[in-house]
Amino acid sequence: MPDKRGVYLMKVVFLIITIVLICYLLFRVFGGNNKEKCDVMVVEDKSFLSGFEVKDNEVHIYCEISLKNNSNETKKVKLMGDFQQELENGLLKESNLEAYFIEKASNSVEVEGKSNINYMKVEFVGEYAGYSRMSNRMLPDIDVIEIME
Repeated sequence: MPDKRGVYLMKVVFLIITIVLICYLLFRVFGGNNKEKCDVMVVEDKSFLSGFEVKDNEVHIYCEISLKNNSNETKKVKLMGDFQQELENGLLKESNLEAYFIEKASNSVEVEGKSNINYMKVEFVGEYAGYSRMSNRMLPDIDVIEIME
């Protein structure tokens, strides 16, 4: 039969493990995503990746993006594309790329309240890693980030 010190030590270890597990679960549920929800969203069925090219040691990825503003106010936003698969496949040296709105000649765009902007031409530019093929022609995951002024 274990002595009292051994039982006490087992209870303390169990309590510490329980507290750590509870803290981890609380963080995953409430603190795991610090991004605020934006009222402007990408309209996926009206957005697509149109092509890419490598020039001057840079990868230029072209998309046509449609945005929808669900709020009543005009929102200024920028877009960040997640190209993790292209990083892993050797096309890009970084995975998170900011969009450049070609027709606006800007990294941001204003979307009027309760309106859509359809088929804006955007370009993502990243450093070329040496492999000149994309893994697929799917639209990347795109985060819409509101710019507060």
